[in-house]
Amino acid sequence: MHDPPSRRGFLNATLALGTAVAAGCSALPPSDDSGQSSEEPTPTEQSTPTEQPTPTPEPTQTPTEDPSLPELGTDFETDASGDGIPDLLVEHIADEEGLDEINPYRKNVLVEVDRVEGVAAEETLSFARSVFADAPVENPDGSTGIDVHFVVSSPIPEVESNASVLRDYHFGRDRTSMFERRHRGFRHLVVLDDLSTGWYADPWVLAVESGQGGRLVDALAAHLAGRFDPLLGAESEGPGDATTDQLWLPGAEDATADQLHEAIDWDLVAEHLPATTPSLQYYERKYAHLPEDSEVPPPDATADDLGPAVGDPEKDTSGDGFTDEELLEADAFAAFEPDPLRKNVFVEVDYQEGLSREIVEKRMQEIQDVFANGPVRNPDGSMGIDVHYVISNEITFDGSVRTDDLDAFRTEHFDHLLEGFFYMIFVDDVEDDRLGNLLGVAGHQGNLIFTQPSPSTPLHELGHSLGLYATRPGVDQREYSFREYPSAMNYNSPRHALVFASEGGDPITPNDWAIMERLLSDEQPNNSLLL
Repeated sequence: MHDPPSRRGFLNATLALGTAVAAGCSALPPSDDSGQSSEEPTPTEQSTPTEQPTPTPEPTQTPTEDPSLPELGTDFETDASGDGIPDLLVEHIADEEGLDEINPYRKNVLVEVDRVEGVAAEETLSFARSVFADAPVENPDGSTGIDVHFVVSSPIPEVESNASVLRDYHFGRDRTSMFERRHRGFRHLVVLDDLSTGWYADPWVLAVESGQGGRLVDALAAHLAGRFDPLLGAESEGPGDATTDQLWLPGAEDATADQLHEAIDWDLVAEHLPATTPSLQYYERKYAHLPEDSEVPPPDATADDLGPAVGDPEKDTSGDGFTDEELLEADAFAAFEPDPLRKNVFVEVDYQEGLSREIVEKRMQEIQDVFANGPVRNPDGSMGIDVHYVISNEITFDGSVRTDDLDAFRTEHFDHLLEGFFYMIFVDDVEDDRLGNLLGVAGHQGNLIFTQPSPSTPLHELGHSLGLYATRPGVDQREYSFREYPSAMNYNSPRHALVFASEGGDPITPNDWAIMERLLSDEQPNNSLLL
């Protein structure tokens, strides 16, 4: 996590200190002609030489000492174990996620676990972990099994136990940040006290009841094998229940380890595991400088590299379209304390009289969370985009808003005009003479947005404003399923899908985040009045 307010204060203090040092505020001792300090220690100050201890050698991983093992890859393509996680990222993921050491020569599965408050999950997870560890799946180091790494998040509030609620939670209607490890190679598991269908699964989320370890193993194995994924030849595309044939033991919620090892098609699990491993775009972007042939520079920018520190008033260190000086000095940005080492977006928000300000605030917080966790790399090594917003005015007007009214509203109510802000107005309804009623619209070169307060519509319209135009494949279309293009920009996305695509399935592989990152500086609104 980052803390922009304290970071900005630190940056300003650092720049001030740098100015003082440059002005000659130093207290170094005088030097003789040799360049050494003219002060020498007295005999009593000289220390007696002591024998230096023999340094302890750095520990090495056992697998690398075996010449029979394949060499681990140094790029994002090589995956020695065949689990879909590049060798280059294994150690970094383990360090960042606080996992025990991950063996790159064994197949690994990463699972974020959310559980309803008061529901015990450890016994269920422990059973599943042990069954997978002993599964008849061969690894390059001669061992068998799959290592499942569960990361248990904070408990979520109690919810009704049905599949639609699970989808809503996963896609963010009630808690956008519930699934914290999107784009990081993690699957999502929800453990409930009671689930009417016994279990639920789709290509993105899996849910089981607490205490049903056998059901969890069966359902997770089916998940890894792609049996819920139509792009991988799933036997059924709908939500699972106890009567479908997606599970190998559909009626055995408490199956034993031996029964599970015997019934599950482990060859199918191993075959499809790389394809079902979720996007790792977050870590691939964060460590883009590590491959041997990478042309991406290390993310090591500091306050000393900012424009004011190097005397360059036009420098834009983060590449977000604002100069470092503008982010640090502009009065319009002062209340947000933006970090010039991170990418920034600013939004002024108004809303129609009668709409709930609380809902408007919630929608903007959801947008903020989505961008903060996005797979976008900053020059200081942090990830994500900071969306700063201010809710300004409650606007009174009669009837539906028409797209013809865009410029009039912009002129009358936009307080931060020409100061680098997007302008978003939440309204009840939007009408267009050609298109009829709309959920939202982004106009005036994208920096003016009318939107209904439904969950994903504000995110969708801001996506348009940041370069995800309707001319791009999948955007504002129904040609591709949500599985093929998992994005709020897809007209086939669930209404609560607060997500941009980092990778898609065949036949297209759009990357919304890469597009927005590349175009961000060009799509920022006019900021000619900032300074």
